[in-house]
Amino acid sequence: MVTTSASSDNVTSVITDPTASWIIFTPSAATLSGNVPTSLNNGTFLITINAESISKGLSYSFQLRLVIQDISQDYSVRVPVVASNAFTINMAKYFPASSQLTALDTNPKANWISFDAEENIIYGSVPDLAAGAVIAVTVNAFSTGSSDSSAALYTRVFSLEIEENDIPDYNVILGDEFVIDLSLELLNEPGDYLTSVSTNPTSEWVTLNLDNRTIAGTVPITLAAGSSVSVTGDAINPSLGSSYRKQYSLVIAAGENITVPVVVGDGFQVNLTEYLQNTGDTIRPITLSPEVSWVTLNTEQPPYLYGTVPKDYAGSEVNSTVIAISQVTGLTYSLLVTLDVFATTAILEFDPAEPFVVNLVPLLQTSSDLVNSIRTYPEIDWISLDASNRSLSGLVPPTQPSGTTVNITVDSLTADVNAANKRDLDGILSRQTETESGKLDNLILSAFFDVVHSTIGHGLAAVKFSPFGRCFIERAVERALFKHSILNRAFDK
Repeated sequence: MVTTSASSDNVTSVITDPTASWIIFTPSAATLSGNVPTSLNNGTFLITINAESISKGLSYSFQLRLVIQDISQDYSVRVPVVASNAFTINMAKYFPASSQLTALDTNPKANWISFDAEENIIYGSVPDLAAGAVIAVTVNAFSTGSSDSSAALYTRVFSLEIEENDIPDYNVILGDEFVIDLSLELLNEPGDYLTSVSTNPTSEWVTLNLDNRTIAGTVPITLAAGSSVSVTGDAINPSLGSSYRKQYSLVIAAGENITVPVVVGDGFQVNLTEYLQNTGDTIRPITLSPEVSWVTLNTEQPPYLYGTVPKDYAGSEVNSTVIAISQVTGLTYSLLVTLDVFATTAILEFDPAEPFVVNLVPLLQTSSDLVNSIRTYPEIDWISLDASNRSLSGLVPPTQPSGTTVNITVDSLTADVNAANKRDLDGILSRQTETESGKLDNLILSAFFDVVHSTIGHGLAAVKFSPFGRCFIERAVERALFKHSILNRAFDK
């Protein structure tokens, strides 16, 4: 709709060239309106407006040019935006400087998109929409004209293309410097660039470099390993005149990660000597996440973590960040000890005097679950996985010291997402009975090392290998979503 005259003037006639009956003039409102026939493609209509000014006793005329675009072609401007983030499009690139935004329409309806006539922008905060969704935004602007130009109505269509809010992770090490090129994850690399970054929680050690592409900093040694910092970057696409936000995550990592299974109600001891760079390195007070009162650090030689998991503890793990200072270099380094909390144990038996085979199927969540891979700690070559038969096999070598232990991690995948709600594993129920996905998260077969030289799990089924003895496998069943522990144990005769 076009307003054709000032409020004190009268329009006397409207003439279209060529004649167009679908262009309607409404004298009472002094407006032109109509529906463009679908049979029209390209074309131009010249509209002559004859008017009179009663106050000045003058007659005058002006012209409007109505341009019809081919409806079979897409004239929209494609603008990528990120789900769950804000965006802005500057209209100065698309409308004359003399125009002002008057209206906005969306298809499908999107009440999260608005326009600001004073700032000459359209803007909004994109909901958590699926990647690939497209919102058509029609924007109208009107120019009142001047002594040497006619009034005009302008329309542009924008296609907002929703990109996934994937939030890429970047690992940064406690105490280390880092430089990360964030521009590689922007929507239109290499043309787009960052204007600012913000962090949550506020982290003044993260800064945007002058190249407007990279962030840099030094990770404070006081942070907890395993925690993360959310980074939000404000980016500009200069070719489209648009701006948007993109999120990233800095994951605080330690120099070395150690995972130790523990059982509720039982004691544990984790010797740190074998993980230090040098015997006698100084250890600072530990940082726990979440903070618990039952994990203690012994700083005397040999240093170790110890404690007893409360019977009513409902968490799945505790991260202990250990900071040490090398007595050789004087440099600070970090360890992350993750206490993996399990509910209970069960026992299976086999004889290691002969080559042994351990059937993993009874230990899986369902009999149809798949076994993908295994990892041993420490690394050994005498236990192997037969993935097709879902079994372990091997022979304890005569060189394996009596009293030592082995930790085996088995990664599995479940085909029944409802299994945890249905199945009772040998009468031992999972602590967590709700399922969120079909992925079996780290099926862990664990054993613990002797005091001083290794890690001990008091009350756990620790492996004590004897080449001439009997061997038992203890199973700690489900401490969290499809997560198990299998603990090997052998006793000397």
